[in-house]
Amino acid sequence: MANRTLIASSTEVRVDLNIDRTGLETYSRTGNNLIIDLGTGDTITVQDYYLPIADGSLHAIYYGNDVVVDGDPAAAGLGAGFSQEALAAALGGLGVAALTMNDSGSDGGTGDTGGTGDTGGTGDTGGTGDTGGTGDTGGTGDTGG
Repeated sequence: MANRTLIASSTEVRVDLNIDRTGLETYSRTGNNLIIDLGTGDTITVQDYYLPIADGSLHAIYYGNDVVVDGDPAAAGLGAGFSQEALAAALGGLGVAALTMNDSGSDGGTGDTGGTGDTGGTGDTGGTGDTGGTGDTGGTGDTGG
């Protein structure tokens, strides 16, 4: 195949590669272009992939084997940027593989406890209470004798 260049449409979201996804692909960004390294020494450059189409939607890569990669695959990391159907199929396959494995190892220990967070600030001081009322007047003393 060698190196090939496609130009993303300004009106269509879909960018058809017409090849099957193998899982060896890596993605990188150069300006508004998406560079797909097929892992075989061949690359596909999708010019203007990062420019939204006229209605503001972003482009998506469509592989021949019904795998869809959308969003920013160069920044997405492993597994991100795939359609829900593709992720469900991949994770379902991993689940079956995990069930068939024999687990004879021991569980790992408990990790360290995290540190104590910062103490909160002091709250506001309460207001002054009401002044008490005037007490009763004392009685008259006894008359001298």
